[in-house]
Amino acid sequence: MLDEIFGQKQFVNEIIWRKSFAHNDPSKCGNIHDSIFYYSKTATRKWNRVLQQPDKGYVEQFFDQWDEEKQERYSRDPLDAPRHGDGGNLVYEWNGVFPSAGRTWAVKIDQMQRYHDEGRIHYPKKVGGIPRLKKFESEFEGVQLQDLWTDINKLHNRSPEATGYPTQKPEKLIERIIACTTDPGDLVLDFFVGSGTSAAAAYKTGRRYLAADINLGAIETTIKRLNLLREAECDQKTLKDLELGAKRFTGFELYNVNNYDIFRNPVEAKELIKEAMELQPLPTNSVFDGQRDQFLVKIMPVNRIATCQDLNEVIAGMDFKAYERRQAEAPSKIVDRIMLVCMGHEPDIGPELVKAAKPFNIEVEAVDLIRDKANLHFKRQSDAKLVIKDGHLEIAGFYPLNLLQKLSMDTDAVEDWRQLVETIKVDWNYDGAVLSPELIDAPDKNDLVSGRYPIPEDASTIRVKITDLLSESWEGEIENG
Repeated sequence: MLDEIFGQKQFVNEIIWRKSFAHNDPSKCGNIHDSIFYYSKTATRKWNRVLQQPDKGYVEQFFDQWDEEKQERYSRDPLDAPRHGDGGNLVYEWNGVFPSAGRTWAVKIDQMQRYHDEGRIHYPKKVGGIPRLKKFESEFEGVQLQDLWTDINKLHNRSPEATGYPTQKPEKLIERIIACTTDPGDLVLDFFVGSGTSAAAAYKTGRRYLAADINLGAIETTIKRLNLLREAECDQKTLKDLELGAKRFTGFELYNVNNYDIFRNPVEAKELIKEAMELQPLPTNSVFDGQRDQFLVKIMPVNRIATCQDLNEVIAGMDFKAYERRQAEAPSKIVDRIMLVCMGHEPDIGPELVKAAKPFNIEVEAVDLIRDKANLHFKRQSDAKLVIKDGHLEIAGFYPLNLLQKLSMDTDAVEDWRQLVETIKVDWNYDGAVLSPELIDAPDKNDLVSGRYPIPEDASTIRVKITDLLSESWEGEIENG
């Protein structure tokens, strides 16, 4: 499948990540690794030199010599190299030995002398043996990245970076992928961000990031994680005061695509649209969802863009016998009016339906809810009350109706609304378009939000976003002064 998407020639590596150590499984081999498939969009991909720490077996095998003077183990690296041309000043006698046929020394004679004076040359006991360079264990930084990664362990549930998200991966794993394939300032894209590990790793390594997820809980988890990272690094300091090892992209913007709060559940979404558009009901055997202003209304898929392929059900539900009768009665008039309600659609979806009705003339209107959603008024799922008192913003009450319904509670049964809240974000000077929270109240697992906040002197229009335990949000505003 990946070959079909990216192209077989774009395959680079299959990387094996050992995610855990051996464990007993009575019915099969223990599953201790994941596979990472590396594809490149173009042949001009980036690849940076990244080192990985080998296992102890590697060190034991290759650092097998002992230096008495330094009291340290060392490996024996080549001091010769392939010959190019006549070899020039890299061909000389050293310690009674010339390089082998087709080889030269790797360094000039003056550098070889320095190695000798520093005790860095290993001389074989065998007469005529080729000298080698001592590489001490303390100098060893690691080996070039291979396709077997055994030095990054699975995330432990007590790890400081653990969020409780079921598919969370270690930051070190994602940081390595980012480090070897991108440069600082590059853009990292993750369509399934989950717990936010890729965004956090991009932040730490000085990359920009674009993170998306259909799960509201994943987005809230990612936002909280990024804010905690920023707060921990800045520690109440300004960026000018920090001496960072790499440039940081500390700010981020949150976009809600396709009115997701309303359309996350297709069945619920249809009922909401019917209510908002005030559709008149039709017989239950109709493929249409209602009638409005002489138009038969069909609600197309609400979780994606509607395509011409989606018209098949509409065409099957068209009453061609009625069209024939109406055309006979009034040949110059249209025989039907159909409204397609879409969450975005292909540009020719309307003309395609008109074409499918030929030889009968129909009128088709395609309504794009993404573009025209301002004309719809959906039932609010939550409510809250904001007040200003004694120079403080107070949340006087918060009632997430959908959450309360799932908990089989009513608003009067809530003793402390803060128990239902995940986070509160406050923009003290809302510009009417973009929420830029200056205050983020995201308490630890066993704590509650405050609900009362001192108002800055320069505050004007105050916009508040309250997110409940289902990751559903309410937004409202209040004027200061």
